[in-house]
Amino acid sequence: MKKFAMFLCAALCTAFLTLSAAPPDKSWLTDYKKAQAEAKAKKLPMFLVFMQDGSQECKKFESKILKDGKFKTFTRSKFVFVYINSSEKEPSPVAKQFQVSTYPTVILSDANGKILGKLNKENEKEFLGELMKMYPNVKKEAGHIVKK
Repeated sequence: MKKFAMFLCAALCTAFLTLSAAPPDKSWLTDYKKAQAEAKAKKLPMFLVFMQDGSQECKKFESKILKDGKFKTFTRSKFVFVYINSSEKEPSPVAKQFQVSTYPTVILSDANGKILGKLNKENEKEFLGELMKMYPNVKKEAGHIVKK
């Protein structure tokens, strides 16, 4: 019985950690290489969000910004979404590549990994406003013509 209780506890802890590291919805990719391929195929910039397990700031950012209807409406079909999760002890290889040291961090990049912009706003209105201002330049820098 003791072994079963330990197994059950370990399984529940694993399930909790897996759930806490999940992207906001199915439109987010977690594999950077697949995201690059999709960005190249669709000719879209990437929207990389770097999160950290257990971070209250990341949970707040996800609930207030990434799941916000205005954010979803504005960003729909404009980006390839990439959700990169790191543990508290070890940043992911992609976080190391982009030299991310604080969480949450949002980086806009082209399909080759060239950084086109970086956002660290906590307020949802400021974040969306800043993203809307940056988007025409990001799209242009990613090699696309911006129609007004």
